[in-house]
Amino acid sequence: MSGIQSGSSHLIIPKRIFAVVTLGALGGLSGVLVSNHLYNRQVEQFLHEKTSAAKRANTQLTGEKDDYRALFNKLTVQMDEDAKDGKITQEESGGFHQLAQRLMEGLQSMQDLLEEKEFQLWEKEGLLEYQEERLVNTEDLETEMAAYINEMASQLLKRGKALPAGLADQPYFGGAKKAEEERRRFRP
Repeated sequence: MSGIQSGSSHLIIPKRIFAVVTLGALGGLSGVLVSNHLYNRQVEQFLHEKTSAAKRANTQLTGEKDDYRALFNKLTVQMDEDAKDGKITQEESGGFHQLAQRLMEGLQSMQDLLEEKEFQLWEKEGLLEYQEERLVNTEDLETEMAAYINEMASQLLKRGKALPAGLADQPYFGGAKKAEEERRRFRP
């Protein structure tokens, strides 16, 4: 045990050990927060691009389906007229109708699949928004921790004690109030 025991059985932790442990914990927490935030941004951008691509493909497919339907209707009228005039047989006309109908069914199933994928991407975006909300809550906890460290440091200074080495150089020292004010200013 590296601490010192007082006569009343209290463990006294040296300032350096406390400062190193505190700085290490804050550094680790900050690293995790930053990496999670960056990862969530990348995933959000990826999902947004995929959703946009699915929406564009769905819109394009809908347009093509409408074009095919108009062409199908036009050819159906033409083939019915040709069958009446005896230019083609009813079997040829029926074969065309079957092929055209299968094409329309295939286009509809493709559109249904794209709509399903688009819905799945929207669900993933919702999950990402939830994770981002949790990250913001974690950042709030980090601000509270910085305020706590600042309070402990001010108590040390009031008692005429020296701050642990390197604490005054840390970005969160003395800046907890500023960080909280900026966070409130940028939040909706």
